[in-house]
Amino acid sequence: MPDIAFRKMTTKEKIIAIDKVIDGCASSSTGTLFAIESSLKEKLDDKIRVLPI
Repeated sequence: MPDIAFRKMTTKEKIIAIDKVIDGCASSSTGTLFAIESSLKEKLDDKIRVLPI
């Protein structure tokens, strides 16, 4: 978990936190959105959503 709540981070801090989680996610190389979303929810904020664009 980050030192400060995800919701209180600046946009730049959020991007850095998300990058760190995705880099450590085993599914990041295969791009499984569900797995990436689950990892982000677990480590940063349970309100995070990952949407395909």
